[in-house]
Amino acid sequence: MMGRYNTKEKKQLLLFNITSFFSLLLLYFLKNTSFIRPASLSIIMLLLYACILLFGYRKDRNNSIKIKVLLEFTIVLLAYLTIIYSFGMKSTFSKINYNFNKIEELVYIFISIILLELLRYTIYSKNINDKHQHLISIIFFILLDIFIINNCSFLDNKIIIGFYSIEKNFLLNLNCKNGYRINLLYTLLIEFLPNLLSYPNLSSYIYIILLTIMNSILIIIVLKPSRKKELDTANNYKKGFLLVLEVVLCLLVVTIITLVSGLFKYSLSSIASNSMYPTLQKGDAIIIKKLNDNDKKKIEIGDIIVFQEEGHIITHRVVEIKEGVYITKGDNNSTKDMNKKTKNDILGLVKVRIPYLGYPSVFVSELLNE
Repeated sequence: MMGRYNTKEKKQLLLFNITSFFSLLLLYFLKNTSFIRPASLSIIMLLLYACILLFGYRKDRNNSIKIKVLLEFTIVLLAYLTIIYSFGMKSTFSKINYNFNKIEELVYIFISIILLELLRYTIYSKNINDKHQHLISIIFFILLDIFIINNCSFLDNKIIIGFYSIEKNFLLNLNCKNGYRINLLYTLLIEFLPNLLSYPNLSSYIYIILLTIMNSILIIIVLKPSRKKELDTANNYKKGFLLVLEVVLCLLVVTIITLVSGLFKYSLSSIASNSMYPTLQKGDAIIIKKLNDNDKKKIEIGDIIVFQEEGHIITHRVVEIKEGVYITKGDNNSTKDMNKKTKNDILGLVKVRIPYLGYPSVFVSELLNE
């Protein structure tokens, strides 16, 4: 508590808090100007240097418990991303154009995340037992999130951003006892990744529900008491079950992100109706091969194609081809599709069916369209 500090430390802490408050005010008045990004990075960097000069810097040394918590955090974060991209199989994705402005934005987000977590860790290291200072720092980071930094491109509501920020900053401040590296992993995967890669356009309410569940699990992990038995066995986690699970989840997440976002030749989608029953059933996932103009000329009667019609993605079988026009029909439908397709309508060819994998995406899609 504050009573444990000597007079010099009290003055240092008061000076830092006043400086932080006026820095927030300055950034708030600059938030609608073109100077906000360089100003925010400069001020955060100056606060970090001031914090180190006033309080000193404690090295983030690894120990067995930190390694265990890192593994557990990684597994939960990868599971969250797996669910997000699984839900995204039946939704649209954010389109990212990597022009100069986008690259500048990515650099800004990346640097701001690193500086903020280093600042958080430095403040915590000096004030480990000071609950009042922890509360002040949480409020500082929340205000930065909501009014100035706001790296959450996937959240479009100020109230939801505020709710997420409270959860996030409570968790990260709590986890500072395990160093800044785990916090960096969290913020890079949750806030930087959506700006770097195509991300599912799900409702902000879906995101906040999933984030709340994830954050609650992570808080339980951080608050779990470090018993002597855990300290004795934690060094073995590097070669144990958690590491195997982390590697499997990591491979699964990379595969799902690669397929669902459609970055490469093959993509992943889901079947939302039984129009192709029994060949394809509602809730199945399908792997689609993208086709160029030459590939589309090789389409034959009997092929199952994916095409766009009135903003919807449909998967039906080709039953006739006449002078570059494709006539399709669902296997379970009694009549052919009314609209004829040209090569410009065709997105790809169905190559693989994976039963049941698409159910989460279909469920969320139906929930949002009710």
